[in-house]
Amino acid sequence: MPCTPLQPGYFNRLGLPGLPCEACPSNAFCAGGTALPSPDPGFYAEQSAPFTMYPCNPSSVCDGNFTCAKGYRGRMCYYCAPGHYR
Repeated sequence: MPCTPLQPGYFNRLGLPGLPCEACPSNAFCAGGTALPSPDPGFYAEQSAPFTMYPCNPSSVCDGNFTCAKGYRGRMCYYCAPGHYR
């Protein structure tokens, strides 16, 4: 089924209109149309290929939408931001 601009819960991997849709991955938000998935709070994904969501440990370090909680940075929001420590 082609993706339409207002079809939440679906996406297409190339982000181009008129291509077939896929269901949104688990633990992700899909706005529909050409928007790619973004991770839910507590999950991490690579922005360049957001098709698999990984649980953060602890979940509180990942705010969702490719954003780390305050004081965290990097892949899986694993690293402390400058001026922060564990």
